Amino acid sequence: MAQMAGVSAATASKVLNEREGIAEGTRRRVLDAIKQTGYRRSVETAPGRRAAIVAASHGFDSAYSASVVDGMARAVEPLGIDLVVTLARRTDKHDDPTSAEQWLGELVDATGLIMLTGTLSDSMITTARSMSIPLVMIDPIDTKDSRVVSIGATNWDGGRTATEHLISLGHRDIAWIGGLSRSIPSIERRQGYVSALQSAGLAVDEALSVSGDYTFQTGYENASLLLASGQAPSGFVCGNDEIALGVIQAAREAGKSVPGDVSVVGFDDTSAARRATPQLTTVHQPLAGMGAMAVETVLSLSRGAAPPSMHIQLATSLVVRESTAAPR
Repeated sequence: MAQMAGVSAATASKVLNEREGIAEGTRRRVLDAIKQTGYRRSVETAPGRRAAIVAASHGFDSAYSASVVDGMARAVEPLGIDLVVTLARRTDKHDDPTSAEQWLGELVDATGLIMLTGTLSDSMITTARSMSIPLVMIDPIDTKDSRVVSIGATNWDGGRTATEHLISLGHRDIAWIGGLSRSIPSIERRQGYVSALQSAGLAVDEALSVSGDYTFQTGYENASLLLASGQAPSGFVCGNDEIALGVIQAAREAGKSVPGDVSVVGFDDTSAARRATPQLTTVHQPLAGMGAMAVETVLSLSRGAAPPSMHIQLATSLVVRESTAAPR
C-alpha cells in the first residue's frame, strides 16, 4: 500500500493514524491506495473497536518471559485492549533504516510496542519515533538509550542481597555465574555481588566469576568445572533461576547435596524456583509487575504524556527457601 502510493511506511503510518504534518496531496495518494488495495487495519482502533499493544521478543520460551507477558495480558484485559505477541526480527537486519521501517510498518495499527529483553538498533529507535510508535523496553540487554523508556528491577541491590545472604550463613568462597557479559541486568547483578564481598572484607576471586547466557546449560557446565576444581565454592549466586537450576544439577552429579554441601541462590523467582527440588532461594523481581508497568507506560506515551522516568526500576527482595544453609 505504501509502495503503491509512492511514500514510506512511516508516512503511510502517519496518514493511517491521522497524524499532522502530511501534505494534503500525499494524504490523498495514501487514501486512494488504501481503497485500491482493499487494505484493512489488522487491529482496528476506530471508536468502538479494540486497540492493541504489540509485545516483541527474540523468544518466549522461558518462565521469565511467560511471567512478564502474563502481567501484560492481565493489564490490558480490563481495558479492552488486545495484546499481540510476536517474534522480533534480529537486530542486524534493523541496522538498515529501510528494513527497520518495513518491520515497524507492519505495526502501524499498534497503540505501542513493548520489546522484552533483547536490543534495538539506532535505526529501529529512530524509525519508531518518526512513525509515532510509543516504544518501551523491558530488561534491555545492551542499551539505556536516553530516547527509550526502559523498565527493569533493582538488579544491583538484588545481587548484593543474594550475596549478603550467603555471607550471613557463613559462606566465604562464593561463586558468581551470570548471563551475557554485555547484558546490563547481568552486569548490575554482578556488581552487587562484588560490592557485598568487598563490604564483608572478602576477596573477589575472578576465577569464581563466570558468564554465559541465561540458560540451564550455562549453570550446569560452569558449576561442573568449578566444583571439580581445587577451590570448589560452597555457595553460588546466579544470574537467573535457570542458571541456578543448572548449578543444582551439577552439584548432584558431583556427589554434593544442596544445601548440605553447596548453597545456591537464583534471580527472578519464576514458577520454576518454587517447583525445584530443593525449592530455590532466589531474588524476587516483580516480573508480572514489570509487564503491567510497560503497558501502563505505553498507554501514557500514546496519550502524549511524559514518562515519570526514562529508566524505571521496580524493587527486588530475597525469598529464602530450601537451597541455602550454613556450610558444613
